[in-house]
Amino acid sequence: MTLDSRSFSPPPQEHYNSRLSADVTAAMPVPFETLIPYGIILAMFGVTGAGLSKIRNMQNGGKRQRRSLDQWDRVMMDRDRRLTGFLRGQTDNPAAPPGYELNNPWRVEKRMS
Repeated sequence: MTLDSRSFSPPPQEHYNSRLSADVTAAMPVPFETLIPYGIILAMFGVTGAGLSKIRNMQNGGKRQRRSLDQWDRVMMDRDRRLTGFLRGQTDNPAAPPGYELNNPWRVEKRMS
């Protein structure tokens, strides 16, 4: 059996280049099945964040949450709670409601006799 030079001819140059360029430019596709759990996780973080924000908003009487509270703010919030019954409630009534005089914020121990 003799080797014929025609049987080992290289492929045409166009075919070789097109196959090479297709291999170089083709990227490995990301399977979309792997993105579904990430979407679910992102959605759950969004739902819990929105739910906590709504609960805090409802607890504050529809107002935004207060930040950087000092002692004066806490005392005034406690006074407002005793006046109106809500932590963020405010009133413009100059007279205190009945029963306010018995609603002392100072917690003292009873005297020993």
